[in-house]
Amino acid sequence: MSQNGSHLKLHRRDGVQIPIDVALNPCTIDDRLCVLAFVRDLRPLKNLEERVNYQATHDTLTGLHNRWQFSQDLNQALADSALTSTLTAVIMLDLDNFKTINDSHGHNAGDQVLISVANRLRLELPRAPGWHARG
Repeated sequence: MSQNGSHLKLHRRDGVQIPIDVALNPCTIDDRLCVLAFVRDLRPLKNLEERVNYQATHDTLTGLHNRWQFSQDLNQALADSALTSTLTAVIMLDLDNFKTINDSHGHNAGDQVLISVANRLRLELPRAPGWHARG
């Protein structure tokens, strides 16, 4: 077992590390002082934390970073740019007549357009993960 912050990691023989929580409680059995160890697998909690974090930082329709996460990323990029004297670029896209698509073909069609654009951004800009945002 190794400790990471306040959590422990159990190392299995196959190399997999399992995050665990251990609680130790003293007790007496047959007049002998003993320690009871309660071990809890934290993988379900870690998975839930990852899902909640993803939902808080990504658009549910497109999977792109949401406006809040984009703002965080942009602020970090600008700070890094200032430190390293490099340039940072921002490209804004506007989908012309998007409201017309929603109004004449319905929101499902509009959603499909947004999903297609998001997929195209991922395909064309693969070296810029997290730099696509829907706002």
